[in-house]
Amino acid sequence: MRSSVFLFVFWLTGAAWAQPETTRSALTSGRAGTDADLHGTVALYNRDDQRIECSGVLIAPDLVLTAAHCVVELADDDDPLGPYPPERFSVVAGALRPDLFDDTHHYDIDTIVSHGDFLVEDIEDPVTGLGNVRDIALLFLMEPVFGVEPVPLLSPTDAITRLGPGATVVLTGFGVHDVDTLSDGVLHLGQASVSRRLEYEMLVGGGDEVDTCVGDSGGPVYVSVGGEYKVAGLASRGPDDSDGLCGDGTIAVVVETLRNAEEER
Repeated sequence: MRSSVFLFVFWLTGAAWAQPETTRSALTSGRAGTDADLHGTVALYNRDDQRIECSGVLIAPDLVLTAAHCVVELADDDDPLGPYPPERFSVVAGALRPDLFDDTHHYDIDTIVSHGDFLVEDIEDPVTGLGNVRDIALLFLMEPVFGVEPVPLLSPTDAITRLGPGATVVLTGFGVHDVDTLSDGVLHLGQASVSRRLEYEMLVGGGDEVDTCVGDSGGPVYVSVGGEYKVAGLASRGPDDSDGLCGDGTIAVVVETLRNAEEER
């Protein structure tokens, strides 16, 4: 399976963007997950700070997809300096409460590869900030994850037909699920809809629907195809016109269209 994603790495080499005002790391208004809800959703644990940094998704036995802003160091002027050392993080897979994980759920990272043009802003909607900031990265693990099935990427055809306005998606993550108490660290999930779709990014959730929050960055946006979850996107940030920490919707990277665009360059 890993060979099928090698092309996915070619577009992850190059330059960088200015940190958005609202980044995402948790899921509000969703429900607590069960083992059956985990799928390939994983947590990114910051060993230096001893906390969950972000979420992610297993797309091959030893390969995790997450948001670039979770793993890239920024200069004072927000110019990307490149990925942090991989030993700064670990991936926690197969656990509903990553903060309580044991060694059987802890996976070391061998290499972090962020998109080469992360933070080169191509904003098409100045109100929401939708466009293409390439907020995406790959984590190559030291060893395959045991007991967790990777989740395949949504196909190019399905990315066109299943991600239009009004489409139903599922948001999952380990971030803040209660904005009043800032409680986090437990898998939460919920259905949301696509409210706006551009080529490389989409606006999902918020309002009366579930939304991501701090700690959900890099978490998967799933679409069910024939009863099987596929990775359609990654939670990136809140919209520029958001009034609060979370709850006004999530800008998500559309993984398949971004990959195709970079492979064609």
